[in-house]
Amino acid sequence: FGAVEAIGKLETSMRQNCLRVTDLFALVDHDRSGTIDREELQTALKAYKVNLDEVHFAALFRYLDSSGDGKINETELEGAIREHRRFNHSKKMIESHERKMEKRSQQSSSSSSSSPSSHS
Repeated sequence: FGAVEAIGKLETSMRQNCLRVTDLFALVDHDRSGTIDREELQTALKAYKVNLDEVHFAALFRYLDSSGDGKINETELEGAIREHRRFNHSKKMIESHERKMEKRSQQSSSSSSSSPSSHS
């Protein structure tokens, strides 16, 4: 379990609570500094029932803090959420394609095994 899974939990919680990144950011940025620090993120995750141990929280924070300045701005959060959504969309498309190919393969093998063989 790492940053990718943690961002997935956060994104799922956002969808369940009908929150856009802008909404979440406004709710989390308590001091209105324009950035989210570790404490603000931890408070928000707990409020939205995204439970992470310290190791996974640290991995998530490092992932979200792409600039490495120790704070997360709205652009960093938006980028991480979008990247996660694109990844999931691509993953679903690949899985769907694989299922279709497997179904075709099964249909092909069942139709070829049911056709009479010719003996000469």
